[in-house]
Amino acid sequence: MSLKFIGNGKYIVQVLPRAVVLVDMDTQETIQNKPFDLSGQIIQAVACDPYVVILASKGTIISLVLFENSDGTAMLKTSTAPECKNQDDPEKKIMHISLLKDTEGHFVLAKGRPDKVRNQETKETKTSEKKRKTI
Repeated sequence: MSLKFIGNGKYIVQVLPRAVVLVDMDTQETIQNKPFDLSGQIIQAVACDPYVVILASKGTIISLVLFENSDGTAMLKTSTAPECKNQDDPEKKIMHISLLKDTEGHFVLAKGRPDKVRNQETKETKTSEKKRKTI
């Protein structure tokens, strides 16, 4: 179905309709074969090193992350996204997924609610404006 490269190009992730296979790029050997019982087929996969996210036809989203075991063996660790409600309703069904890597620092995660982050930014802006006026 699709191929993705992760681990700085050291690994290939082969996404099949009902499984994900991790392959060593140099040796072409299969490191891991992860079959999924999703009551539907995998219809889309996206990758942003070290993450791979797959979407099943029923709307299930599964996130995979590449990590190394204590012996240095690469593996894909799975985590299922929270259950999405109303996936039987065609108007509310998840149809597409995407990933992006913020290399410029445009998106900042902060503890607390988004409005607290906005208030903090406003305070910082006002403080820097006051400093400019006093200089």
